[in-house]
Amino acid sequence: MILLAYQTKETRNTMIDQCNDAKDIDRGQLALKLKNIRRMGFEEVESYMVKGVYNLSAPILDPNGRAVAALTIPFLAKLNSTRTERRQASTFSRDCQRIDQQHWWNRVSGKLMN
Repeated sequence: MILLAYQTKETRNTMIDQCNDAKDIDRGQLALKLKNIRRMGFEEVESYMVKGVYNLSAPILDPNGRAVAALTIPFLAKLNSTRTERRQASTFSRDCQRIDQQHWWNRVSGKLMN
C-alpha cells in the first residue's frame, strides 16, 4: 500500500489494473486509505503472517514525491496497547525522509553511496 500511496494517479490506476482481482477492488475506499497514508506519512498494519506483530512502513521518495522503495519494520504489540507508539512511528517516518534527502543529494552532487 505504501508504494501505491506515493504514485501519480495514473500510475496508481495502472498498478491496480494489473492486479489479478482488480475488478473486486473498491477504488473509492482504496483512494481514501491511500490519502490517509499520505497524510500520516506511514502505514501501520497487523502482520499477515505473525499474530501480535504490527508492521510499520514508510516510503523512500524521489525528488518528485513518488515512492521508489519502502522500509517496513515489525513491532511487537505491548500488552496494554494494540498499536506501536506514535512517537516511534513519527521518528521512523522522519528517518525515511532523511534517507530520501541523503540519497538524492548524493546523486546530484556525484558522491558514491556505500
